[in-house]
Amino acid sequence: MIKLIKIELFKIFHKKSIYIILSISLIFCFLNNYLYWKDYDDNGFYKYEDNTNLNKQKESIKKELTQYDYHNSSDLSTYINLKTKYELIEIKLKYPKNSWQYRKADEYLYNTIYNKEKNITNYRETIKEYNNNNWKYFLNKEKELKEEELNNITKEKNNIQDKSIIKELNTKKESLNTDLYLIKYRLKNNISEDKTYLDNAINKYREYKNSIKYYQEKDHLTRKELIDYQTAKEGYYINEYILKNKKNINKENTTNNQLRNIISDYELFIVLLIIITSSTIICDEFNSGTIKLLLIKPYSRVKILLSKYLTCLIILLLSIIFIVTIQLIIGSIFFKDNNLSLPVVAYHHGLNKLVTYSIWKYMLINISYKLPMLILILTITFSISVLFTQITVSLVLSLLLYLSSTTIDYIALKYNIKWLKYLLTTNWNLIDYSYGKLKEYSYTNFNFSLIVITTYFIVVLIITIINFNKKNIKNI
Repeated sequence: MIKLIKIELFKIFHKKSIYIILSISLIFCFLNNYLYWKDYDDNGFYKYEDNTNLNKQKESIKKELTQYDYHNSSDLSTYINLKTKYELIEIKLKYPKNSWQYRKADEYLYNTIYNKEKNITNYRETIKEYNNNNWKYFLNKEKELKEEELNNITKEKNNIQDKSIIKELNTKKESLNTDLYLIKYRLKNNISEDKTYLDNAINKYREYKNSIKYYQEKDHLTRKELIDYQTAKEGYYINEYILKNKKNINKENTTNNQLRNIISDYELFIVLLIIITSSTIICDEFNSGTIKLLLIKPYSRVKILLSKYLTCLIILLLSIIFIVTIQLIIGSIFFKDNNLSLPVVAYHHGLNKLVTYSIWKYMLINISYKLPMLILILTITFSISVLFTQITVSLVLSLLLYLSSTTIDYIALKYNIKWLKYLLTTNWNLIDYSYGKLKEYSYTNFNFSLIVITTYFIVVLIITIINFNKKNIKNI
């Protein structure tokens, strides 16, 4: 058996098509890493996310201002509003786009500038603190406003009997308490509102906590809402972890992040590789007539077939190893800190808690979720090549099956077609269930999908063996 496998591997590694796909995947990996290196900043954020052209806005407002008369009472409000926006843009242009001054100018300065003629002292003080980079001044003012609002709600509750209004006030109170907690967290840990990973975690923490509260208060959740609720819980606990540990665990431009979902990112290349291998490993023998020479050797047909199938599985394994290896090499070229020692933090919905893994364990878990689909594509392609002994037929049918799987999932979900749960493509991507997640298509679950894909695998394998054993090769 081992000798047969060695022979098959020798044949495969003499095919030009294999090296073409490997070369394309290498180029893709290089370009992918290059773009992350070039387009992402030190905190792992996309550099060109904010493409606002302030100078263009400034000129537009300046032109619009000429249409209004400051001395005309009917134009006054609009004129002051435009003038305020104009001054805000002038202030923002002084600062980089990731600074807190740029990002918070509208929120912190609009009312002050709008009312500057009424309170020039407040205006001068506010602008002075702004230009002096005193972000704590503005956070403390915001803290005071939140505390005052919180006290007003407490007083208001004492005078209300309506339960629905009390419920609304409690929701608002909880939101204010979250805001105050995060403001105090910023002040205590000296975290400004510059665009950093900690600032992002604070904002996401607030967003997801409010979402969790919203879904918890609903009487009934649809399937989509349940999935959104899961997403909110996951985001909340992961960002809470970031704030507690002050680690940028989700930084995009690192080898760590690139390895997390590498099997999904390079899925197409792996699929092409195994489809070509599985299509040609049998068909080439029949098309060239060498199948006769192979069958007269002292091996049973089952052993010959099994050796070819195992060879395809080895190619699948080698393709994954190749992809991981080139990512490690190319990632080390582009990224100063690969962050391979950083843990991967995930929220396990089945266990209702955060779980941490090394990048290697996390990557292996994700690969194990994807392997059933890849093995099934390989097996079906292999079976088609045995049935038809035509490379083109095997390639086309297998690619159609793979490419149509997303469409079938979409149709099953959109039209709520229950019987589609028995199709292979609706079940083979087990990564949909990873870490206790719910799948949008409600008629399947992990155990059901596992039974379906195991059944398909066994049936296809039996059909393949029977067909190969009955194959008439006299006229080949």
